[in-house]
Amino acid sequence: MIAVNKIIEKELLRKAFLYEIQLEIDDKYFIDEIEKSLAIKNLHYRTNVKGKMTAWDAFCKNEKFLQLLHRGFQDIIKFATIPKINLDSAWGLKIEKDDYTSRHNHHTATLSGILYLNDVDQELIFPDLKINVKPKKGSFLLFSPWLDHMTDINRSEEAKYAIAFNFKEFKDKTWS
Repeated sequence: MIAVNKIIEKELLRKAFLYEIQLEIDDKYFIDEIEKSLAIKNLHYRTNVKGKMTAWDAFCKNEKFLQLLHRGFQDIIKFATIPKINLDSAWGLKIEKDDYTSRHNHHTATLSGILYLNDVDQELIFPDLKINVKPKKGSFLLFSPWLDHMTDINRSEEAKYAIAFNFKEFKDKTWS
């Protein structure tokens, strides 16, 4: 028999954030990179993305993407404090007609985001914030990783292209 000393259950409020800025991007280059990656190693319909998806690390070493991240952070640090972070994952998405993203979050990350590569009507829904974001080419979003998010079914004939990403906090691993 196990003795239970304490059980504490309490709802806690947390501060959440969602930042959206606009970047100039080479959409053709990134869409072509996604298409190439989809043919090599992919996670189609096997994750919360009920559509086509590259490998988790498809854009982690892509210099043009890393430059865009840097440019986006230069704008965001003007009004927000960003901890020391490392890019943990960056994957491409192709969401075609009747595809969607199921409700989920990235709770193991320190910071999450997405870069939209084209204009489409399929909105990103943040139920807890009661906010929907309409994808626009060059929209760069950073948000609290523990925020649930999702999309409804894409009703458009046009595919939505995006690069989603997660950062983890950088920890100095000094051994004594």
